Order: sequence, then C-alpha cells, then structure tokens
Amino acid sequence: MNLPQGAFAYPASIDAAAVRAFATSLRTTAERLDSVDDTVDRAAASARQTWQGTAAETFSYHMNDRGHAFELASERVREATRTLDDLADAIDRSQRAYVSAVEAERRAVDRGSVQERDEAVWAETEAVGIAVAASFGCDQTLTALAELLAAYATRSFLPVGEHLDDVLVDNGLAGRDLMVDALRATNEMERIAPDEIQVRRLDDGSYMVVLPGVTDLTDNVTTPWNWLTGGPQDTVRKVANAQPSVINGGPNPYAEAVKMAMQRAGIPAGSDVTFVGHSYGSYTAVDLAGDDAFNSIDGTSSGYNVRVRNVMGFGADVDWKLKDVPAQTNVVALNSRDDVVYRAETSLHPETREVLRQALRPGADFIPSPWYSPATRTPSGRPNQVEVEINGGRQWDKGDGYYSGHDPRNYARSVPNVGDQATALYDALGSHRVVETYNVRVPDGPRDTVPPTQP
Repeated sequence: MNLPQGAFAYPASIDAAAVRAFATSLRTTAERLDSVDDTVDRAAASARQTWQGTAAETFSYHMNDRGHAFELASERVREATRTLDDLADAIDRSQRAYVSAVEAERRAVDRGSVQERDEAVWAETEAVGIAVAASFGCDQTLTALAELLAAYATRSFLPVGEHLDDVLVDNGLAGRDLMVDALRATNEMERIAPDEIQVRRLDDGSYMVVLPGVTDLTDNVTTPWNWLTGGPQDTVRKVANAQPSVINGGPNPYAEAVKMAMQRAGIPAGSDVTFVGHSYGSYTAVDLAGDDAFNSIDGTSSGYNVRVRNVMGFGADVDWKLKDVPAQTNVVALNSRDDVVYRAETSLHPETREVLRQALRPGADFIPSPWYSPATRTPSGRPNQVEVEINGGRQWDKGDGYYSGHDPRNYARSVPNVGDQATALYDALGSHRVVETYNVRVPDGPRDTVPPTQP
C-alpha cells in the first residue's frame, strides 16, 4: 500500500495484505492437519478391530498419540491465524490513522500553525508505533508457532480420557535424578507447553506431577501482542492468578485446574503422588498438599483425592503455608538467596523461626560470590518438612551461558548442596523409574471437560 508520507515516515515493509495472505495459508495448513488427524484415527480404529495383543495396544497407543499431536498442532495454527488477522486489522487502523495525520499536517503547514503541525506529527508517530508493534507481534507469533510445531513433532502426548498401562517409557532416571529432570522440564517449553502440566507414572504405581511456574513473567513464552493488548494466553499459569495465593493465601485457580487435569489424566483416586513445582507451581503444590479434601494422606478427605506423599518445591517462599500440610507429607522447599523473586516474596512473609545452619559442601558449579552456609528451617516444627536457603546466584552452563537465580536450572544444579537433612528427604523418593510420561492442559477459565468418575 502506497501511503502519503509525512514528517515521520511510515515503514513501507509493513503490509496488512501480506499478513492476511499468510493467515489464509495457515488456515489451509490447519485443514490439512485435521485431515491427517482423521486418517490416523481411522488407522488406529481399524487396527483395534483386526489386531489383538500387547503389540496391537502399543500400536494403537502410538497412533492415538500422534493423532493427538496433529489435533493440538491444528489448534495452535488456528490460534495463530486469529492472532494474525487481529494484527492485520491493527495495521489497517494504523494506516488510516497515519493518512489522517499526514493530511492534518499538510493543512497545518498551509495555515502556518506550528502547534497543529506538531500535534499531527505526534499522531503520525503513534500510528507508526502501533504498526511496528503489530509487525513485531506477527514475527513473534510465527516464531512461537514454529517452536510449538517442532515440539509437537517429537513430544509424547496422552489424549484426554485415555490411559494405557502396558506402554513402557523408561527414561533411565530414578529417585533424585528423576526429580531434578522434572525440575529442568519446567523451564523447557518443548517439554511442557505454557498451558500444560506433566504427569509421570512410576513403576510402583505412584505418580509424579510436575507443576511449572507462570508463563507471563518472561518474554520467551508470550508474544508482544499479548503484552500490548492485555490478552494473556489460555492458561491458568499467569501472574494475575498467582497473586492471591502468594500474597495472602487466597484462592488458587492453578490448584483447582491441576485437580481437574489429574482426573482427566486418569490418576485414580487414592493414588500416591509427588509434586515437583517451581515458583507458582511450588505454591500450588503446597496448596494442594494443605487441602484437607484433596490430600487424604491423614485419612480425611472428600470427593476426588490422592495421598500427597512428597512436595519438592523450588523458588517460592512457601514456609508460612506449611502449617496446613499434614505431618505425613514430606516437604522440601529449596530457595536461593540470589533469587530476586523469592527475596521479594519473603518481604511479604518475614521469617520468624530460628535458622539452623549446616555446613555447605563445596559446589564447583557456582559462580564466585559471598559464601554462606545453607540455612535449614523447620517452619512447621516437623523434621520432614523443611525450607532450605542456599547461595545460588548466576551460574554458568556450557550450553546455556549464564542464567539467573530464579531459573529452574539454577535450582537443579544446586540440589547437591542442600545439606544432610534435605538430602535425606530427596533420597526418600526411592529408586522408582518412569513408566509413562504425558502432558495435560490447564486452560484458564471454566473447564469444558467433565472428569471421569473415579473408583
């Protein structure tokens, strides 16, 4: 589109028609993905009718798994299409505003009004700013879509309502290593998407539920257009939802979403569960453990419930919540003195209990900074429920470079330096291995899936 140019030039490369054309091509892609999904579903159904045995079940499971990946990919492509259409509309509006401002500038020049000209030029800059932001939003939307589609091509999913016990997926990790791997997964969008949590079924029949933190604290999992428009992703993992629980123990929508997701994932009522949570996920894990109706480990519950055996939390000041957690539930809350998010939270809930110091085992992975001993607290007065403060700081990884104190990778590498009391609780996880791993969505707002009846 050729626009009249004013004192503040409108970028010629920003074209709403090109954005709409790409959105149209994405709609075609979504239709093709739907077609592939239907073909895969028919193949799986045909196999179930003519083929019996473990091999047939495994084949059917993997076909359903791939079909679900195509279904999710189609949903994400359609979401991107809608976003591109909105951004194209914003570009159109910016162009109309720009043309109007240029005309106003020319009239002001003809009249010799400096003030009116300055106001018109300012309107031009605003119009160009909106266009540039929308264009950047297009780039980021397509980049995020490409990353998600690449992840869906390789990740494993379990369709909602389906559960196959015979399929073994052993990643070779056990005990504390399994917990550390789960913590690292909270930082990797290709393993746990912004609107998901992860469920791992272990070989003893128990479950590990992995709860990442918020998605909108950093820029790598949200688009600038969401930030510009105030339109968050369809996920319960948002800062706005975290604030009531973090500040004053108010309602926690993430915890309610996790309950529903665990039921949709087929975790039977009464199962033994370990929660691994980072940041808001850590708050949510402790909230769930302290929910009398949900955590039946002490024999009291109502409705759908599980036995919360362990809570492994990182990067969250949860010690003031431990009074509500049953004595039978083990808790380790690991925090870094160099985690600015954690430090901000501690100002809301000052520590009141005596600090029990232990000797810090040397950690070669730490970047040099003032050394402190790890401080172990037992806020609930129970030796199996501890909060440990360590010196974390910025750390160096050959593949990732520096990363900050709140980063899950920082905590993953700090686990060997937590002191004997917390180490014993980590080792209590045992040597159980993963049998099955799958992700479950935790959308924001009402859940449109009724959970299955639990035995």
